[in-house]
Amino acid sequence: MVILGIPTNTFGWQEPLVKDELKKDVAEKFAPNFQLFQRAETDANSHPLMLFLQNQPNGSGKLGKGIKFSWTKFLVDRDGRLMKRYGINKNPMDIVEDIEKALGNGSMMKKSDEL
Repeated sequence: MVILGIPTNTFGWQEPLVKDELKKDVAEKFAPNFQLFQRAETDANSHPLMLFLQNQPNGSGKLGKGIKFSWTKFLVDRDGRLMKRYGINKNPMDIVEDIEKALGNGSMMKKSDEL
């Protein structure tokens, strides 16, 4: 499983930082344990990956295809098919069951408990 974080400054004030400043700020606020990319130069609705995901079956959110706010999440299977889109208020821990189904390997929580 791979988690990607692609920050943008789509809304003009949410992510004004770039490069090392961005990396430091995100690390201090969230301590991410996933791959964080540099801030995209385009907005979220123009970024090639986001456009691809928005235009797949299951790519629309409650308010349509466009990304309306940061922290929209997409679950993609091993073959690059979009399985589900989640809104900004969906806690990643609440989608563990969907992630396990995408991985096709049973309970992710049990496996991590064994480590």
